[in-house]
Amino acid sequence: MITIDPVSTANAGWSEFLGAYNQFSSDRGGVPLMNQTLGLTRAMVQKALGDRLRAFAQARQSFDPGGRLLNEYFPDLLAAAETAST
Repeated sequence: MITIDPVSTANAGWSEFLGAYNQFSSDRGGVPLMNQTLGLTRAMVQKALGDRLRAFAQARQSFDPGGRLLNEYFPDLLAAAETAST
C-alpha cells in the first residue's frame, strides 16, 4: 500500500492536475479519502468503494435523513449509492 498526498496553494493548473491525478489513481485501483480529495467523480467513488459506499449511504441516511449535515460536495458523490440502497 502507498499513500500519495499532493499539496498545493492552488497555483495555476491545480484543478486540472487534480482531475488528471484522480483519474490516474482511479485507473490503478486507488481509494480516495472522500473528505480530502477534491474533484472526485461519482464513478471514481463507486469504483473505489463499491458496497462500502452503499453501507455508508445507508448509515448516513439513518442518522441524517434530512441531509442537514451534507455540504455541497457530497450529495452528488453519494447519490448513486443512496439510490441503490433504497
